[in-house]
Amino acid sequence: MERILYDFCPKCAGLVKNGVCMACGYEMPRKPKAEQLTEVTGTDRENAADIFAQGQQGKGMTDRQRLDMLQTPVRRNHTKLIAGICVGGVIFIVLLFLAFYFISKDLKKLSYERWELRESEKAEVLPRQDDIAETYIPDPSDEFYEEVVDCLRYDLSYQVQWQDYDAANEDATITYYVMYPVLTGDIANAEQLNQEILEAAQRDLEYCQYVLEEGFETCNVEIEGYVTYMDEEKISVVFQERIYLNGIGIPRIYDINLDLRAGRVLAHEDMVEYSGALAERVRRQNAAQNSVDLEEMGLTDADILELLQGGGGTAFYTPVGLEVGFNYNMSANYGWLTVTLKE
Repeated sequence: MERILYDFCPKCAGLVKNGVCMACGYEMPRKPKAEQLTEVTGTDRENAADIFAQGQQGKGMTDRQRLDMLQTPVRRNHTKLIAGICVGGVIFIVLLFLAFYFISKDLKKLSYERWELRESEKAEVLPRQDDIAETYIPDPSDEFYEEVVDCLRYDLSYQVQWQDYDAANEDATITYYVMYPVLTGDIANAEQLNQEILEAAQRDLEYCQYVLEEGFETCNVEIEGYVTYMDEEKISVVFQERIYLNGIGIPRIYDINLDLRAGRVLAHEDMVEYSGALAERVRRQNAAQNSVDLEEMGLTDADILELLQGGGGTAFYTPVGLEVGFNYNMSANYGWLTVTLKE
């Protein structure tokens, strides 16, 4: 009598008769004389689990029942599984489109949600230094403005309070700290003006995200805000900033000036007339006031004017006079300078 060999297919778990799967046609390889251990793949594990489960179902059966099970392979109904996958796929696509919609609608807001924000109010600060004797106090009779310091007044219809903004991403590759002033009291459009100051204080948050995308590993920012001038008509706020890219510090300076009567931000063009004559005056005053040599930097008057008017230019009021200047980045030489314009 011919001996009929039954087995289970390792691909579809169907019935194998004499080495050929009756369901998918797979031909079983001939067994070697000695079994060789091979690495078990994920698919092999799944097939082995199916075969093992079928073997467990055969326990307690009669020989006839086992034979019927071998000759009539168990067929699985996958209709519910397929339907579930389809429904899940539709839901996933809908959620994906919603995510893209909200990202495009308010990308800036969503990017800030990744930050851990902490804010706390601080008492009025004057002076910042511990030793009052060493604090520079600007005076209108000074030859030039010597140092960026606070010049707060307490006899006005409004006052200044200090607040700090501290932010970091999850892995601390970006950290951001800034102290900035908040205006209180009788001021036109106070809420909007305070919002303008806050946005100026936070202006380099996106810059840090950008430099990390460009390949830098860390971006750490420390900013100190100063009120360099205040009266009933205007106020000048100056931010001295140091950005550390991969640990290398870059000093920068920028400002925001507010017209308190009109309740708006003052543009630099409202404060100073940019011209060739201004560039010449800045060159002369810089030679008397600062140690930075514009001649050695190779800056022409046209270059100076461009820097004054550009995005890195600065202008702010002090008790000594109007301070104008710029940030520079030339041949890995980073820094900033300002000069005093009296009258």
